[in-house]
Amino acid sequence: MKRFSFLLLCASLLFLVSLNVFGQTLTVHDGTSATVDVDWWTDTDFFYANWASANWSSAPPTDNKWYYVELQRLIGSTWTIDQWRQIPDPETISVPETEVTFSDANLILGDKYRVQVFARHEPASGGGYTEIGQGASDGAVIGSAPTASLSLTAIPSTLTFSSSETSLSLDLRITAAGTGSIDVTSIQEDRDYTAWGTETFPSEPLSLSIAGGTTATLSRTVPLTSLQRSKALGTSTVGGFSLDYTVRGVNTVGVPVERPYPR
Repeated sequence: MKRFSFLLLCASLLFLVSLNVFGQTLTVHDGTSATVDVDWWTDTDFFYANWASANWSSAPPTDNKWYYVELQRLIGSTWTIDQWRQIPDPETISVPETEVTFSDANLILGDKYRVQVFARHEPASGGGYTEIGQGASDGAVIGSAPTASLSLTAIPSTLTFSSSETSLSLDLRITAAGTGSIDVTSIQEDRDYTAWGTETFPSEPLSLSIAGGTTATLSRTVPLTSLQRSKALGTSTVGGFSLDYTVRGVNTVGVPVERPYPR
């Protein structure tokens, strides 16, 4: 019984190693850098990609080795083959290069493209190839990256509380300038008192999508408690405080955007 258990353990171990060699996932980068993946690509004639080398240890030394590489275009929710290359062509027994150039690609502005890579080997006499791994990039959009930024103004820019008023209203106008859009996700309010320092309030969630060149208006109520009135007045009958807002969000490509007002 002990002998049978030992043989079973060895078989399981060999099976796991086999899966590791033949089921490899290749890391693929859009662009020319092996460490930086691009999300936007401005050239409509050329598309570049590179990837980490496959582990060819399972391939017999005399087998021909190559990468089959597809340039794919996203149509709706489906990736479709636009062009393909074989690296190298014809295949050889040497370990192949790990980069590709698609020239005269006629890429469409605004569309998204990616590269999918398959690592294959086959005996020189033929008989069918063995695929040991594959991988795909996350894709790049053809065109210039969005450059939208935020600006923030308040109307009115000054609030005056009478002795009996406990709240007033204002409008915040949030403008996205540039290209693309910004999803505003939160707003935070701070109050600066001359003698008491800064009072910071928790960040509040927002859900606003503002296209470049447009403005969204956010109505806000500014409450004034007895304690806040005392902080603003101090020992005087007239006083004030500075009201600061910070809006935060992300642009079209997921880069954080932040804008304080009035700083």
